[in-house]
Amino acid sequence: MRIFGSFFAGFLFVLAVVFNVFVGLKINYFENFKINEYFNAIFVDNLNFYALMGFGVVVGYLLLYAKFRKIFRIFYLLALIVSALTWQKDVGLWLGFEIFSQKSKMIVGYKDKVAVWADGVILYQGREFLYFLKDDGVVLKRQKTGI
Repeated sequence: MRIFGSFFAGFLFVLAVVFNVFVGLKINYFENFKINEYFNAIFVDNLNFYALMGFGVVVGYLLLYAKFRKIFRIFYLLALIVSALTWQKDVGLWLGFEIFSQKSKMIVGYKDKVAVWADGVILYQGREFLYFLKDDGVVLKRQKTGI
């Protein structure tokens, strides 16, 4: 019975921290670059729920049943506070770049049947669209091909 209790409680505790991080990313990274993706799709597409379930069992056991659970509860509160730091603009932007961005080149148009390339950063690859930040600061939204 302890495994079920620790799994459900731990999974909720872990999701609280992860959800807090993703809300900060949505506010400070996605809205900053006008990346118009549905929050639930961003959340579900970028999480490994099997790892979260395993981690949830461990966290739940440590918070509810471990011998030194008071110490682990303090660490959990610290993790919750640290996850709330993504709500600050600088931290949310930095973490968003670290998680989602990748340097790339992209075709931005054609001139006389020749492709025009631009250097920049892929900000996010959603289910249908790719968001590309050119070096001049312009964000391009392109339909993904080959889906």
